[in-house]
Amino acid sequence: MLKCKKCTTENINLIKSTMKRNILAIILLCLVNVAYGQVVEYHAEWDAGVNISSPYDGLASPTINTIHGVRFSDKVSVGAGLGVTYNGYNECALIPLYVNAKYIFLPEKKIRPFVSADIGYSAMLPKEDGYAFAGLYFSPSIGLKKGRFKFQIGYTAQQWRFTYNSSGSKYISSAGHIRFGMMF
Repeated sequence: MLKCKKCTTENINLIKSTMKRNILAIILLCLVNVAYGQVVEYHAEWDAGVNISSPYDGLASPTINTIHGVRFSDKVSVGAGLGVTYNGYNECALIPLYVNAKYIFLPEKKIRPFVSADIGYSAMLPKEDGYAFAGLYFSPSIGLKKGRFKFQIGYTAQQWRFTYNSSGSKYISSAGHIRFGMMF
């Protein structure tokens, strides 16, 4: 049977300090934007899709994500995101908590291309007690937006750690992703 290491106080404190810095950065960006007389609007989006990886990682892992933040213009938005990805091969759920930045091109067109990047930390909920707290989460993507609907493709990397052996070796789960969703 696999044994699970508990999250250490050091890991928890690291996450807390990182999230505080990220929230502070978002607040500072809002204040700078308001100081220049621009209107800041609420921005929300959600998407669902699959992460497509190697056969070792389980080929296709369903994923859902939501992002909430601010839109500085028709082109730029920043927000905090939360997602869930189910990894069937390892029978676990990876839960990323991240900061998202998005730039949308061609504001006057009906179909608008965009680039997006997520960076943060990911935790893991194992079916069996065999894995411990995960680590870095990174997901750049490109996509198209038409009205409120969006389609994107990209790359997702999530770090986690095997704990059932004495080495506690790190592993990075990486996959391409395809997602459909909406922006508000």
